[in-house]
Amino acid sequence: MSTDSLIAYPRNRTNVRTIKLQVPRRDAVYAAAWPLRALLRLSPGLAGRAAARAFFTTLRPPVRPAEAALLAASFERHEVAFGKRRLPVWTFGEGPTVLMSHGWNGRAAQLAPLAGALATAGFRAVIFDHPAHGEAAGKSTTLPEMRAALETIDRWADGADAVVAHSMGGVLTTLALEGGIAPRRLVYLASPVVPASWPEGFARRLGLGPAIDAPLRRAVELRAGVPLASLDPRPIARTRSTPLLIVHDHDDREVPYAAGAALATDWRGAELVTTHGLGHTRILSDPEVGERILGFLAPLRSRSAR
Repeated sequence: MSTDSLIAYPRNRTNVRTIKLQVPRRDAVYAAAWPLRALLRLSPGLAGRAAARAFFTTLRPPVRPAEAALLAASFERHEVAFGKRRLPVWTFGEGPTVLMSHGWNGRAAQLAPLAGALATAGFRAVIFDHPAHGEAAGKSTTLPEMRAALETIDRWADGADAVVAHSMGGVLTTLALEGGIAPRRLVYLASPVVPASWPEGFARRLGLGPAIDAPLRRAVELRAGVPLASLDPRPIARTRSTPLLIVHDHDDREVPYAAGAALATDWRGAELVTTHGLGHTRILSDPEVGERILGFLAPLRSRSAR
């Protein structure tokens, strides 16, 4: 078997065994961290505000040629109003609607292969770029704004039957459950928890010490417009029983596996699938993960599920 195929075979309900791969990190955004370190010595308050601007600034990794070709060949492109801006949306297929959300620094094109598989299997796949991501306008955004974008696309799609979310998309989806979306099934791939720790983690990756923590947190919460604690998905998870499939890689270096395990514990009836060697993004293109998702969503196609 070719190692490029990444075909995995389940041994039991909660474990998927795969070839172990090394997933490179791409932290180019942190190359300009030294001005913040210098500013911190002069004024922690100014450094906190400057670091918050960097915290909310997004990256736009280039779209892979195969992803772009798939979007152009198979998907119908739309523009959906979002305040004074418009969000790019792509749809493919007919059947129960599966709304798909990428995460922070992600893009709709990442989800195109999986969306194509869903469309082929009898679903209507809907993917979109969040504000300041992919082809959407803007240089920075916040979780509350991304949550509002998800809710906007859900309304535009006449209410999703299911949501498939990667990384931060899982947090957004959980928060949006309180805002009116009502999917009948959920799939979270590598979803994080504990947002209160994210600014500090960002600061450490920038090489900033504890002196930045309090001013950075204040600046982040001011920009987001909400306390970070209100963005924690776990309190909401403890009140939910919507069927949820969580897929998380044991070797994920972006979002620790413990996050997926904790969410599975908090969410009544959630199913946790553990992979090995797929990291944070290869999990999106693994064939066996795709088959698990298709199997989990299959009941939506039956009349008895309606």
